[in-house]
Amino acid sequence: MRIGVAIAFGLVALSIVYLSIDEPGLTIDEPINTGHGKRMVYALTHDVARESPAVWIDGLFRSGHEHPPLARFLIGLAHASVDPAPNDADVIVPFGGRPASAIAFGVVVGLAAWEAGRWAGLAGSIWAGLFTLLLPRLLGHAYFASPEVISTAFMLASLIACRIAMEPSPRWTARVLAYVVAGFAIGLAMLTKLTAVVVPITFLISLLLTHGLRSLGPLLLTGSISMVTLVGGWPWLWPVDLPGYSAGWLGTGERLVEFFRVGLDRATIYVDYLGTQYPHDGLNVPWHFVWFFFVFTLPVSTLLLGAIGWGEMFVHRRTSPSAVVWIIMPILSLSLFTLPIDRYDSERLFLFIFPVISLLAGTAVKCAGRSRIALTILWLIGSVGMAWTLRSLVLLHPLPLSYFNELLGGLRGAERCQVELTYWGDTVTPAFLDGWASQADEGDHAILIPTLYQGHPHAMMTPAMQKRNLRIIPPPPVGTGGAPWAIVFRREGYLHDKIAKEVMQKGTLVAEQTREGVWLTRLYRLPAEH
Repeated sequence: MRIGVAIAFGLVALSIVYLSIDEPGLTIDEPINTGHGKRMVYALTHDVARESPAVWIDGLFRSGHEHPPLARFLIGLAHASVDPAPNDADVIVPFGGRPASAIAFGVVVGLAAWEAGRWAGLAGSIWAGLFTLLLPRLLGHAYFASPEVISTAFMLASLIACRIAMEPSPRWTARVLAYVVAGFAIGLAMLTKLTAVVVPITFLISLLLTHGLRSLGPLLLTGSISMVTLVGGWPWLWPVDLPGYSAGWLGTGERLVEFFRVGLDRATIYVDYLGTQYPHDGLNVPWHFVWFFFVFTLPVSTLLLGAIGWGEMFVHRRTSPSAVVWIIMPILSLSLFTLPIDRYDSERLFLFIFPVISLLAGTAVKCAGRSRIALTILWLIGSVGMAWTLRSLVLLHPLPLSYFNELLGGLRGAERCQVELTYWGDTVTPAFLDGWASQADEGDHAILIPTLYQGHPHAMMTPAMQKRNLRIIPPPPVGTGGAPWAIVFRREGYLHDKIAKEVMQKGTLVAEQTREGVWLTRLYRLPAEH
């Protein structure tokens, strides 16, 4: 029954996203992720490594080694199913890689429902499935060709594998196999995104707390399997001679260290938080940035019942030691991002925590089951909370990444707090661009503000734009370059820029996309430059 419920929820989640997959706008990172993914698929299907593996590895992975390859490779596989020119690296279908994240979302929802059933039975499975399905920010990311939801799926699966490995078993062969599977799952999670390092740290602490020194052997086995999986699945870490690195395994070590360094030392990204513009590094953005977005971008009912479920896990940690995994993981993850490290893009950095909270919310059913009054209150909170979240999703569609909960006063409350209401360009929807196309003259172009990646505006294209030969381009270094139009999406950290201010002061507002009475994207007609 538990498996059937999990599969049903997974299919519903996949269907919801897939049926509207082309409605949110193209995000900043999607052209990058899809391009890398397409090149990986091409390299594997055309055997380009036969002549020189080192040249193949260097040419394919050097420009994208800030991320492990698995998530982008899966995006590339999804894109290959609709690719009209598989042999031309420059041809990318704008939304072609998105099904990879849609499938991952279905996996996340299904896994959360399945795992909650382990602790709270059928009712727990159903509640966890519903709570996970109605996580607005997770649902928002499920539309995009990006690593976030894919990594979340692998991380949740690996955490469940770690929990299973910690369960007692009378047969030593079963215990060894469980640790091997956990190591393999951790390695796969590490192949998706740097933040997956949370999983082995959680497993390490959980085993030490529950097994003491007896955990050294399992930890060594699991750690070895996970590292073999990571290195084996990422050719960039193979012990081959690459320009600029030492030979053999020493070069592997240098590239692994560089991966962690690059992952923590990104180009400067500006963040607007509580009315102040900050560079994104941890020495500038306040430590409470992470906690603010954690508290205010999860539905209130999920937060409340998740806390009850966490308490339920804590109570039963002695009779079910593997519960320690779910006790430690959320606290550890939020604490790590509270340290002075890079902080930007609100919940995107710690999205993987969200389904764990909804899983815990599902297990709260077990706690309430001891009292009829408590159970009635819980069902009331859960039902009203989910209904209200569903209402919010309908009103925000297709822009759930701009969701803020009732504790903050929704999107209007977030605007009053002066935090970023959108950050990834998804609010420049195809429908909004078609509206521009209906007003623009043949051959017109618009500048996109802000442009964080030069390929982002060039990749934005709809059939209506193609028909009228319209283009979107990055803004010039100074002024508006004579562009007749400007499209502005509300990433406040970059709207302090001189060009952005000039556009909004001198341009004529023609159209805007709003939610809850708050503007998220605007179209300006610009005066001719003399």
